[in-house]
Amino acid sequence: MEAKDTIIDINQWLDRNGIDRAYKKDMKKTYDAIKGDLEAQAEISFKAGIKEVVDDMEKVMSHISSGQRIATFEKVLEKWQAKLKEWELWRGKPSSKR
Repeated sequence: MEAKDTIIDINQWLDRNGIDRAYKKDMKKTYDAIKGDLEAQAEISFKAGIKEVVDDMEKVMSHISSGQRIATFEKVLEKWQAKLKEWELWRGKPSSKR
């Protein structure tokens, strides 16, 4: 997935703004005019999301590399799974609970 994949298309934009799709042809210029702003915001949000994932994974890896106890790692793993659920990316795989 790339930032551009998160930009709403013209139909989504029309629906979101309560504009009948019958006016799609008339509204195309307006949509095209704001699309650059949508792309810029998508890029910022996408990079922020990636940074958050990287930051969280660095925390997980620091626990592993510092030789912390398994119980501590399991708590970190539970927090990571909660974050995935928050981001609606959870795939339902069970945690490493014993």
